[in-house]
Amino acid sequence: MRLLDEEGLMQMSLRKLAKRLNVSVSSLYGHVCDKEELFYMVAGHIYVSAIENARETHHWTDWLQALGLSIWDIRTKVRDAHTLIIFTDISYFRNLYSEELSKELINKGFPAVAANEAHLSVQSLAFGWETLRSHDFDALEMEFDMFQAVLDLLIDGWRSKCRNFTHLS
Repeated sequence: MRLLDEEGLMQMSLRKLAKRLNVSVSSLYGHVCDKEELFYMVAGHIYVSAIENARETHHWTDWLQALGLSIWDIRTKVRDAHTLIIFTDISYFRNLYSEELSKELINKGFPAVAANEAHLSVQSLAFGWETLRSHDFDALEMEFDMFQAVLDLLIDGWRSKCRNFTHLS
């Protein structure tokens, strides 16, 4: 991650990573076959970090909020995260962790019938915002306020939907 922050995504290379790790490039190729795989590994680390940051909550509304804010935080603080998110197929990670995230929501009191859709909707909002966001640093605070408002509305919608699920059962 430090190499990404220092060099930027397009300047990262297996050669630079090997030098940073003080290993030979050939030994690194035993773990990473090319730059694309390296990008996926970094994207996976970012994705898992966002999930881990949300784990400490106790109620599903707080968990969805923490997940959305964690994704926002990572994509605004990690250099070139926006390019990495666009470059890699983030749906690979969503699919890989989907069942685990659904269980996390269910354990926090969310109805099982819609747990998958709930966490995917928050991820779609947070990752999708990347395609709309301004890259103007001065606009970031105003943009965060707008993101927060939309995230709150999304969670309120799920809260309302959960009341309907409760009435149906």
